[in-house]
Amino acid sequence: MITDENFTELHLDQTVAQIDIYTDGAVRNYGKPNQTSGYGINIEGHSEISIIGDNMNITMMEMKAVKHSLRIVEFLYKDGYRGHVTIRTDSKFVMDAITKLSIKWQRRHWINHQGNKIIYKEIIMECFEILSRISQLTDLESIKWEHVKAHSGDVGNELADQLARLACDRSEVGCEIKS
Repeated sequence: MITDENFTELHLDQTVAQIDIYTDGAVRNYGKPNQTSGYGINIEGHSEISIIGDNMNITMMEMKAVKHSLRIVEFLYKDGYRGHVTIRTDSKFVMDAITKLSIKWQRRHWINHQGNKIIYKEIIMECFEILSRISQLTDLESIKWEHVKAHSGDVGNELADQLARLACDRSEVGCEIKS
């Protein structure tokens, strides 16, 4: 897992005006004893990150990828970056859960319109905490969110997908950073 200590391994060019981050999650053999999961992050033109998951469902892997990306964004702005960041995900639900739905869910005490508890409450709240810290470093308007269609030939998304699948194939828990 990336920590504050090894964020420096990312080798990001802080002079660029725009950084694009693609995220994706993957699960193999869902519900079977040999299930594996992971997520990938493609910081376009900079770094590729592949992380083993905790044998969770695809939505949780997508959420973890976005949360991890937000930590990277926080590091960037802490380190003096002043440009714009776009987080691109192929999970519309995850993007909407963090940017729109969660506001409604909070007002309803984390109950959805069907009366059910929000099962991703904890990770969404963690994303909010990170966004709150980022907002103290820069205007949140500097961060854009974009939904990309999965498996549509978008090179950045395809690489994030490949990294997520690669994480599923690895046997030991950990994080691989390639700059």
